[in-house]
Amino acid sequence: MATAIEYGKVGEAAHAIPCADGTFLSIQSISTGRAVWWNAGEIKMQEFSDVVTPTFTTEPVYGRMDPITTYQGTTRKISLTFKEGPYTPAAGGITNEVSMAKRQAMLRRSTGLSAMQYPTYQEVGNATSISRPPLVRVWFGNLIRGASGGGLLCAMNSAVFTGEYGFNAASKPAIYNAEILPKSGVWSLGFDILHEQAPGWSDDYGTDASKLGVWMGGNLWGPQSLEGLEIQRTTTPGASTPGGLEGIPEAERLKYGAFWDPE
Repeated sequence: MATAIEYGKVGEAAHAIPCADGTFLSIQSISTGRAVWWNAGEIKMQEFSDVVTPTFTTEPVYGRMDPITTYQGTTRKISLTFKEGPYTPAAGGITNEVSMAKRQAMLRRSTGLSAMQYPTYQEVGNATSISRPPLVRVWFGNLIRGASGGGLLCAMNSAVFTGEYGFNAASKPAIYNAEILPKSGVWSLGFDILHEQAPGWSDDYGTDASKLGVWMGGNLWGPQSLEGLEIQRTTTPGASTPGGLEGIPEAERLKYGAFWDPE
């Protein structure tokens, strides 16, 4: 059972932060179990990108118009930008104390998330005794999740918090309990995805044609389930209307296969 993490305060948390209903964005350290999270009502999403990049090496050869192309691998990166706040007594009818508590929590998130980017050490004070790298698990509804459910294993490549502190001629910063607190903030987070389950398609199906092109990376690999996606033959090569499989030789299924969702 995860302990309550009010306003995203870094604290001891179990490895199953409840966010399957999509109401949380949560990031948890693999090595310590500590986590930060946001309620959906606390963030205003500004940008979300999920980039999959296949990598090929090419080698020009004399006498060939095209280079020899060799597949190397495929990487996936996710980045998101969102705003938190503003937390002011006039917004939502909250009191000044609640407003300042939410601002403090915003800085706790920033501090905790920054601290998560450092490794764990086997021997305290010995910088050469790194025992585990700073990997995280991330949950965000159906947009960020593990291939078989749960959090997505990631290496965080960037974590930027830009706070609105009021350091200008028209305003002054809020000071509460001797702390300078931001009214709102913009978060920009980037993740390199680490695949725990090798994504790809089955090719060895023997005599069972139903196993041709089965996705092996988990049904929850992306923002929409891949369950039900099958390779089908179009009515004619290149046509958009899917046709049936009955009586079509396996070789032609391979040659003219096209994706479509039978549902």
